[in-house]
Amino acid sequence: MYSGTSISKPLLMAAIVLLAGAVSIGSATPLQEQPGHSTLSRRASLAFAPIPHPSSSSSKLWFGDETQSLAVDKRGNVYGNSCGEKDAKGDYPLNTVGRIDAASNNITLFYEDADSNTYITGLEFFQPRTANNGLLLTDITKHRVIELTWNSTCPKGPASLVGKTDVARRVVCENPEMLQPNDMAVADRGRRIYLSGLRGTMDSGEGDLWLCNTESGKMQRLDVMGRTNGIELSPQEDCLYVSEAVGGWIPSNNRIWRYHLDPATGAVMGDKELFFDFQKYDQTGHVDINGMKLAQDGSLYVTRMSGSEIVVLSPEGKATAHIPTPFKRVADVNMGGPDGKTMYIVGPADSDDHNKPVDACLYKAPSAVAGREWTRLQKEAASK
Repeated sequence: MYSGTSISKPLLMAAIVLLAGAVSIGSATPLQEQPGHSTLSRRASLAFAPIPHPSSSSSKLWFGDETQSLAVDKRGNVYGNSCGEKDAKGDYPLNTVGRIDAASNNITLFYEDADSNTYITGLEFFQPRTANNGLLLTDITKHRVIELTWNSTCPKGPASLVGKTDVARRVVCENPEMLQPNDMAVADRGRRIYLSGLRGTMDSGEGDLWLCNTESGKMQRLDVMGRTNGIELSPQEDCLYVSEAVGGWIPSNNRIWRYHLDPATGAVMGDKELFFDFQKYDQTGHVDINGMKLAQDGSLYVTRMSGSEIVVLSPEGKATAHIPTPFKRVADVNMGGPDGKTMYIVGPADSDDHNKPVDACLYKAPSAVAGREWTRLQKEAASK
């Protein structure tokens, strides 16, 4: 989800390493009060446990440093992009999705796109009206969104779609004017998709926000700003949250905007409003936001790339907790498991050699609240 088209991966990794050395978010230093923000945020340490790496098993399947998006299905299984066996250079395939079984932690290759040039970055499940299961995938190379639908009678869902003959694949959104898309938020049972994208250099960056109607294929550009990355919907689908990084790959600020929506049509109502500003809050505007996920109680979980933490924001835009993570470059977070109350996090492993590909870090921990995606899928399945 930090993928860019105007900067080499080694140079981008160098920028992230510089950021990691420039901040100390994980310290216990009290946060300074800033206008409009609360000083009542707390450090909320969770009991993170690693998902077992294949080095301790017979399987060679794992996730790579481009694995920066986590999705959950209605059974609580967790999925990530860029899964497979790494090549001689240490890189993992980019046109794949891996599945982590919620009960056993077993990893399977869930999907491999027939087009080897497909570059999957974002993924989210939805409940179709005409099939049992649906999955949406963003492809940044061809500026499109791919929809997969299939039927399954297996109580736990299929461990893999590879080789299945009942999987329907179609492109539901495609527009070369989109910068990517990089990430998405799905509304109205997959009928509408909000898409974020980005492009940048060391000195400058730009981002865009789009709305796609998957039934008509119609697309609308909603906004243009700095690098957009994290994107999420409220449980009522009446608010959209979008992150923005101002400046180049070492930005001057990272902030989150909130757009008010008409839940019936998805249209933006009025002007966007500034929801949270990290530079004003604790002078960490130079630490990028990557993935964002909402819990069912309306709390927004924000990953800080190179910051070794997840910041929890209340629906009122107040920081309520800082969750330290076991590795620096936490890229995404989601809540899965049988009851939707297991937090999963992913991101590239820590490394001093930014020219060398690394494996992904995958951890999970108990959570006090279920995630929005898991809860939404329960409701959609019950009303199908």
